[in-house]
Amino acid sequence: MHFSTIKRHAPIIAIGLFLILLNVVAVLWYVLPAGPEHWEKDVVAGKVLSYTGTQLRTVDPKGIQKEFTVTNDTVVFAGRKIVSDTALVKDSIVVLQLDTATTTVGVVKEVRIMTDKRQGKK
Repeated sequence: MHFSTIKRHAPIIAIGLFLILLNVVAVLWYVLPAGPEHWEKDVVAGKVLSYTGTQLRTVDPKGIQKEFTVTNDTVVFAGRKIVSDTALVKDSIVVLQLDTATTTVGVVKEVRIMTDKRQGKK
């Protein structure tokens, strides 16, 4: 008789487990980072407005301008290659990783210049 009781309630148990699983997935969906809107505060993306050697001014897609400090320890990447800071030209799209080890706000640890491998192609 015990088996027939489980067999009779199996659809209800299956639906209940499915709803619990759905709730867990929904919570994880909202908690886990999903992209640039949820990046940590130490990663900033934008377009270069100006670069003076020690100061880098960028603008994000929302139009907010930000200014960062570039030091001698800052590493500049273009693709996978390390390049000099002269590659930071106006209108370059960059992703900056800020140095969280310093107490100074806005010091850049890494600059990654987004490259387009399609350049020169139609």
